[in-house]
Amino acid sequence: MQDTLAQPLGPAWRDFAACMTVGPEPFFPEKGDWAMSRQAKAICATCPVTSDCLTYAFRIGADFGIFGGLTAEERRVMLRRERRVVA
Repeated sequence: MQDTLAQPLGPAWRDFAACMTVGPEPFFPEKGDWAMSRQAKAICATCPVTSDCLTYAFRIGADFGIFGGLTAEERRVMLRRERRVVA
């Protein structure tokens, strides 16, 4: 993941994001709304810029929402694993 964070984001990556075809609601589901989370993740699965989106989420410290196909909890787990590998 460190390599991903080190790579610069292109200025127009959002222009290619699959989520731009829908509103933000699926990406910010209520706690426990697994159906909405699955809908957002299905959209992310078709997206060509999930890596950029995930990098963006880490850079801004997004504590909620689905970015790059991952929930906030999944991103926290990813960070914990990365920290263990680096340490």
